[in-house]
Amino acid sequence: MRPIKTKNRIKVLKNLLQQRKDEAIFISKRVNVRYLTGFTGSNGSLLVFAHSDLPSIFFTDGRYGEQATIELTDSDCDDTTISVSNPQGPKLLEQVGSEVLRHDIRNLLIEASDLTVSTLEDIRTFLATHISTVPSQGIVETLRRKKDDTEIYAIERACEIADQALSNVKGLLLERVSERDFAIELEYQMMKLGADERSFASIVASGSRSSLPHGHPTQKTITEGDIVVVDFGATFMGYHSDCTRTYSIGEPTAFAAEVFELVSEAQRKVIALTKENALGKTLDETARDVLRTKDLEHRFNHGLGHGVGLEIHEDPFISARNESALDLGYVITVEPGVYIPGEFGVRIEDTLVVTKESARALTKIDKDWILT
Repeated sequence: MRPIKTKNRIKVLKNLLQQRKDEAIFISKRVNVRYLTGFTGSNGSLLVFAHSDLPSIFFTDGRYGEQATIELTDSDCDDTTISVSNPQGPKLLEQVGSEVLRHDIRNLLIEASDLTVSTLEDIRTFLATHISTVPSQGIVETLRRKKDDTEIYAIERACEIADQALSNVKGLLLERVSERDFAIELEYQMMKLGADERSFASIVASGSRSSLPHGHPTQKTITEGDIVVVDFGATFMGYHSDCTRTYSIGEPTAFAAEVFELVSEAQRKVIALTKENALGKTLDETARDVLRTKDLEHRFNHGLGHGVGLEIHEDPFISARNESALDLGYVITVEPGVYIPGEFGVRIEDTLVVTKESARALTKIDKDWILT
């Protein structure tokens, strides 16, 4: 398995810092560290200077010194030195403070949303009083929105694994299995097929519980007449997939069939409009317009979709509040749903990559929904 290449990502970040007239950024969020360096361990952080002549500094502890050297080399990480602490040496934040002071940094960007209050206080303790800490407001996350070919490959492979896993176990829904046992078998199949791990705790909700958008599996037995919502995903090389399929165990009621077709139509219309420069709020409204024809728009109680990558939910978020345009290489979900409390719910979700004139589906398992 070839590692994801991170070459030039820190350079792009440096250019962005220069454009913003920032001096340096301390990156502590694990997925952002991984994106920039390829490091997969649990203890790593990165100090990036805007000045092109100053190498970045990767900080870790003795448990990960060798791993960091291997992974940063294998990923072709930009000019970065590795600083490994030891139990008797200075603390991480003392090291960061020392480097910031040594390079005469006056304003240090920090990922404040990823830090505890106590860690934030420690950072300020180890910096001189004339050093200001400024929240970074999602700078690295902005860079992560657009996926390169290696990232798209990893997401597509994660989708293939998840598709095959569901295909392998779908028949169990007809065997009076419990929601929990079905979820366990689905997740086992994903791991067996090569997933790093599951993307999230699988959602398996049947019967009246299918109206719960995040109905986690219980010991309830799936029986004839149930509507079953299965929302699941795999990770591959750190990248996630996300897919939802809805099934009817036996022939559905006329109302359930009408709702399923309505949700299907909403998704089809949105996908037809998904391409470069499409607006998130326009796509969200398109789905709601379809549901509104049957007065079911108010039963769609979440956003239309979200970005997928190193995190299962990341920028961009596709909702009525998002007025920004999609760009080439964005990987997003489209997941309209209708939820009738006490009766049933329907959601259909696919992971897509945005291209110039269309969107290409990365999740490809069929949407045949009536199981007999």
